[in-house]
Amino acid sequence: MLPFVEVNPWVREPTLPTAMELARVPQLGDPALGMEFGLGWTFAAQSDCRLVWPNGASDGFASFIGFDPDPDAGVVVASNSATSVDIVAYRLFTRRFGG
Repeated sequence: MLPFVEVNPWVREPTLPTAMELARVPQLGDPALGMEFGLGWTFAAQSDCRLVWPNGASDGFASFIGFDPDPDAGVVVASNSATSVDIVAYRLFTRRFGG
């Protein structure tokens, strides 16, 4: 998953950029949540970063893969628990580790 998050925002292979860029175009927005949704991706501006991610849980596992395209930052969090790992990923993005 790390190589995927590393190249996703900056794909340079000729046949992939269009498809990957289209998947990240917001298709629907929810102003109450401050989020937009693309094809499998969620977008939100939090603090001083723009988060782009999918997340989920299944059969006792949870995961989050995301990036902020501006500073070239990405994160992958995987767990062997069905408990959401979103807060861990958010804290890694924002570097807010306290409380």
